[in-house]
Amino acid sequence: MADIALINQSFIPNSAIEDIVAEATLPAGDALLLISDPLLSVNLQAIAIPRRHIRDAANIYGLKNHFDLQWECGVIVGEKWASAQPEYPAYFAYLLGHELGHATTMLRDPVLASFEELVTTFIRFVSDGAVQQWHDLPHERRYDQFGVAIATSLFGHERFVEEIASILAKGLSEGRERLEHSLDLRPQKELAGLRGELAAFTLPYRDKLLPIWEGAKQLGRMSALDSIADPASLWSASHAR
Repeated sequence: MADIALINQSFIPNSAIEDIVAEATLPAGDALLLISDPLLSVNLQAIAIPRRHIRDAANIYGLKNHFDLQWECGVIVGEKWASAQPEYPAYFAYLLGHELGHATTMLRDPVLASFEELVTTFIRFVSDGAVQQWHDLPHERRYDQFGVAIATSLFGHERFVEEIASILAKGLSEGRERLEHSLDLRPQKELAGLRGELAAFTLPYRDKLLPIWEGAKQLGRMSALDSIADPASLWSASHAR
């Protein structure tokens, strides 16, 4: 189990957050969980980031105030959805659960986490706009499933559906298509096979991605490349597991 440093700046009881974390069953490692970060912009509901990647981040929000703590990955939920948790506890569990899915990979498989970040950064460019929605990416879809599994386990499927319907009706989230898509997802916390899915999804863009990554590596950019000795190996059979 992971060691979690919880910094709760909201009125949510710690026990409610701890229930979500317990349901996620994070692997061994150190994680920082920052709830109700006022520095996270409202268009970013929540984020997760490995500590080793922060030198490339334009803004790491409230994480910058907690370098004195020991953590390998940081998970942030912004003020908007932390304050809405009493009305939307299932959605909050889904939102935090999604980020804990990311954290699971960051702690368990740093190379895969780097692969995901590199793909997310460049996929719109190399696909000439064919890939537009983040929830079309294999890892984002699997982490959405991870979040749905946690939310429905804690609050039930009916409550989750009701909250999503309310959020959509009130226009509280800009990601309408993603929320609608979440209702059709099968709850699943198992992340096995994700690297193979990502490799298969990105194979058509491999020859465009590799030169970009190589150029970034030579310039000392993209710390996500530091843990990948040979980016081409990401598509090898030994990594597609």
